Amino acid sequence: DALPILDAQLPPVPAGATAIAQGLFGPRGLKFGPDGSLYAALSGPGGTNSTADICPELQVAVAVGGPYTNGNTASIVKVDKKGNVSTVATGFPSALSKRPDVLGVADISFVDGQLFALTAGGGCSHGSLTPNMVAKVNEKTREWKMIANMSAAVMEHPVPVTPPDFEADGVFYNMIASQGKLYAVESNHGQIWSITPQGDVQVVTGISAVEGDRKS
Repeated sequence: DALPILDAQLPPVPAGATAIAQGLFGPRGLKFGPDGSLYAALSGPGGTNSTADICPELQVAVAVGGPYTNGNTASIVKVDKKGNVSTVATGFPSALSKRPDVLGVADISFVDGQLFALTAGGGCSHGSLTPNMVAKVNEKTREWKMIANMSAAVMEHPVPVTPPDFEADGVFYNMIASQGKLYAVESNHGQIWSITPQGDVQVVTGISAVEGDRKS
């Protein structure tokens, strides 16, 4: 059972380091916001919806961790300068495989002070009817809105080399902001994407034909 592994005790703080926040479930991308707080994308622990039930033809092979179980348990939190942790947004899809791997919010970035989130745990191949996406987050209301359907984008741009652990909705890894655009790395298909704050999506480059399946 994978859950006891995920619920393991917190590791000790390394010598010479000071913990300012602990107990964050599956922290992924970290960014400092305009207010000086540290924002963290969290994977969440998955859920009970299974790829095997909603789209078995898309699930990752059992040999590499399928099927995923999913729930809307991924989130974004921020840690202020005093170490206080507060929730910024919740309800993003979170996918847990049998490996176990857990995917949720992959990364966050700011464009002109506006917070955007990139998900990796969405899409039917991960047990969710909510696609992988770039979402615009309203910190005041804690609400978010999808501006770019990244599951649809990767499916519309198939890669020349299919990895043995192929995931139809992609596995988005990180995201940065540059010159008013967002740039997202997708590790399973080996692609880099640009996304405008208005939701226009383009493939920047792909490496699968040269490098195959890369995870970083």
